[in-house]
Amino acid sequence: MSSYEDYNRVSRSYDQTRQPIGLSIVLDGIAHCCAPLSALKLIDAGCGTGAYTAVLSDSVPNIVALDINEGMLGTAQKKCETLPVAFACASIQAIPIRDGAADGILNNLVLHHLPDSESEGYPAQRQVFEEFARVLRPGGALVIGVCTREQLRDGFWFNRLIPQAIDSCCKATAPIDAQIKMLQDCGFAVDEPAIPWDETLQGDAYFDRLGPLNPAWRDGDSVWSLAPRAELKVACDRVQEMEADGTLANYVADHNTIRRKTGQITYLCAIRK
Repeated sequence: MSSYEDYNRVSRSYDQTRQPIGLSIVLDGIAHCCAPLSALKLIDAGCGTGAYTAVLSDSVPNIVALDINEGMLGTAQKKCETLPVAFACASIQAIPIRDGAADGILNNLVLHHLPDSESEGYPAQRQVFEEFARVLRPGGALVIGVCTREQLRDGFWFNRLIPQAIDSCCKATAPIDAQIKMLQDCGFAVDEPAIPWDETLQGDAYFDRLGPLNPAWRDGDSVWSLAPRAELKVACDRVQEMEADGTLANYVADHNTIRRKTGQITYLCAIRK
């Protein structure tokens, strides 16, 4: 369960402003297990609304998609009801699969939702990596999608409007070097991080400069749920002020230039030794 987002509610509008990106990176990472994609057993660990599950099922027909939130899982099941996908309501900290039974695992934009402790070195995240190592066979592939702290601060034009929320999300996000070290400690060989530079998680909705005024639009990015009510009001007021004085379009364009230098998501591809 997310430590801060109400995904039972959000599941009803989440897909309005989210789409699967970095698919070529994901498929390449999964293919590193050196077996035909059509023969793999893939775990979509933290599948959310099943956006990646649905697309990947064309190439990987044997997928087990799990999520601990019933609202998100129900949306995923409806989306994939005609596809050969199995579902489980389960935590990524306790995957209901026997040791070494999986050929690949995808874990996309989930780790920052763990009830973790920065001061203690992110023990919940380390537990998840140990669970991934348990479930994967030797030679199995792991693909993890994360927003780095740099991407959280510079990869989204609207995040500058909610600095308190971004600070909270950054604290919940282990630095990328620390994540790599944890993976290595858990028995993974990790490739160089990969970034889909030209893609945005929200698709065309990302460029809706009045989007922050719409609760359904905000539901597409859980960082908004970390903004205190007062900060959210200030952010919305600022958007309205910039729109009124004609500066909002340039604000979005200027920050989009910065986004092109950071990207929005980083993929870590690893192999279970």
